[in-house]
Amino acid sequence: MRKKFCLAVVLLLIAGLLAASVPAFAAEAGGERMGLGRWKGGLIQIVADFLEIDVKDLFAQRKEGKSLTEIAQSAGVEQQELVNQVISVRQEQLSRLVAEGKITQDQAALCTEAMKPRIETRLNRTFVGPAGDMPWKEEFMQRQTMNRQRGFGLRGKAWQAK
Repeated sequence: MRKKFCLAVVLLLIAGLLAASVPAFAAEAGGERMGLGRWKGGLIQIVADFLEIDVKDLFAQRKEGKSLTEIAQSAGVEQQELVNQVISVRQEQLSRLVAEGKITQDQAALCTEAMKPRIETRLNRTFVGPAGDMPWKEEFMQRQTMNRQRGFGLRGKAWQAK
């Protein structure tokens, strides 16, 4: 009986230490993301700054079904010029992260390698929101539906009952 009690106490102490250490590590990280997706404004902000358009106006045009490329072309900017601008800004961000020691040069090179096709795809999409015509859309949507049915998030069972 005494062994079980001691084991329970040790397990509780370990669990307490783990629970206390996770927030400490999170605070140490400063809450910053390493990815560039929405880092300091993201793609929409980069395009809005480049085209000298207010972000709200850009969002309004996106909700009308226009791609960022179409919006840029209506402002007299060709797609390749827009792609080059976005890549330039993203590479500056990567360089800054490398200089700050947050990522390695190898990590930055991997990001740069995959950057152009992903940016072109995002600039040309006409839908707003996640998934869209991406290959993983069906799996994503099934997971979202399952989560809603389980009661997770704002659209769970409790929300639907109202």
